Amino acid sequence: MPVYKKLRYRTIADILRDKINKGDLLPGKALPSQKELASIFNTSVMTVRQALAILEEEGLISSSHGVGTFVASGEARGRNIRLQGFTDEMEKYKVKITTKVLGMDYSVKNSHIKEILGKHSKGVCCLSRIRLVKDNPIILQRSYLPLQFKEVIKNFKGNQSLYACLSEAAGTLTTGREIIIPVSLPSQEAELLRVQTGTPAFLSYRISYNILNQIILFDEAYITGRRVSVAVKQTGRQHLFHYAVIMDEKQGLPSLLTRPDFWEEV
Repeated sequence: MPVYKKLRYRTIADILRDKINKGDLLPGKALPSQKELASIFNTSVMTVRQALAILEEEGLISSSHGVGTFVASGEARGRNIRLQGFTDEMEKYKVKITTKVLGMDYSVKNSHIKEILGKHSKGVCCLSRIRLVKDNPIILQRSYLPLQFKEVIKNFKGNQSLYACLSEAAGTLTTGREIIIPVSLPSQEAELLRVQTGTPAFLSYRISYNILNQIILFDEAYITGRRVSVAVKQTGRQHLFHYAVIMDEKQGLPSLLTRPDFWEEV
């Protein structure tokens, strides 16, 4: 890279963006450190951070604490690819969610979950939570992480987004795969969700990948069917879905089909 003098952060972002789009910086390639970029552009590290923040928001790069900053894959370029968790999603719909942390386990003995998290996982830790709306429990969630991210769990507060915390430690979470099946609630889960054993519910299994295509998170969530719905919007062959909290159980669900505000964010 040539040396550029007295460039502001937006100009630096423009230069780096141009190099990414032209292929001078290839997908998966590590960028120079912030200190090195500051030297290259003859500016401060703070200015470089501002420039990188713009590119990360655009989905062109991903920063991983202690690892570095990498160019995103071509598939992800030009759009915001930050994967959102349930808390982030509900904020879009102005639904106030409270979270109660049930426990943290740093020595999960489950070979199947360890296999899901992959070879880079030296062990498995788990964060268990209950999600509530107006003091009504709606989701029981167990989040499994590779043991090297146990500090994320240790420092986690109930009002935080786990996705945001993990993105700082493991790089931006960009891709999620989810399977949802109908189940009858087992006794332990039913008690925590304050419903009767055998009550119908959804069971969601979800894995989340970071920008380096590593599986960082495996979620298992029991979702109460009478308080949460899964809404799907189809356009051609594309299907987009979101979770929707049913604030008024007496309201007829078919009426939501014609409410623009219910679908505008999907």
